[in-house]
Amino acid sequence: MLSACQCMTWFTLGSSPSSVLEYFDVSVSTLDLFLNWGSIACVIFAIPVMWLVSRPSGIRNPVIVGVCLMVFSNILRCVPSIFSRWICFSHSAESSSESSKTAFEWKYHWLWITLLHVAQFANAIAGPIVMYPVSLLSVTWFPEKLRTTATMIGWMSNGFGFAFSYLLGDRKSTRLNSSHGKVYR
Repeated sequence: MLSACQCMTWFTLGSSPSSVLEYFDVSVSTLDLFLNWGSIACVIFAIPVMWLVSRPSGIRNPVIVGVCLMVFSNILRCVPSIFSRWICFSHSAESSSESSKTAFEWKYHWLWITLLHVAQFANAIAGPIVMYPVSLLSVTWFPEKLRTTATMIGWMSNGFGFAFSYLLGDRKSTRLNSSHGKVYR
């Protein structure tokens, strides 16, 4: 279940790219980098996660860290959407000059994009933490007859999260198209 949630968080920005490009006003290369954080973090953190999981303390502490990273990531991803309306509304009451609005939008646009990068990277770090211990978990908790099934379900949950994010992305894009447009307006 954790692996499916982690994958859905990772891939929701890529499941409907045209809506994400319009809503956050980012380039295709920035969107690609959002998705590439998963692979980059996997290369960097694969060996440390395997070492942590194989320690005598077990998988409990690394999985708790992974869950905390996923929660942090999802909270951070909500910040641009929640606060952009409030900040831009308070700014429009203070100033009506077009040049100051452009500078204001540019300043907060880069803040929002930076927050999204940090959120995606935090979620990407959680990926190996919630995916790699599946085999150890099935060996530890399940009898020999059920280990293959338990391992398969654990590994396939990431793929189910990937598939579900496509369904979620299609639904998300219809809401975005009917809403306010860009995140910093």
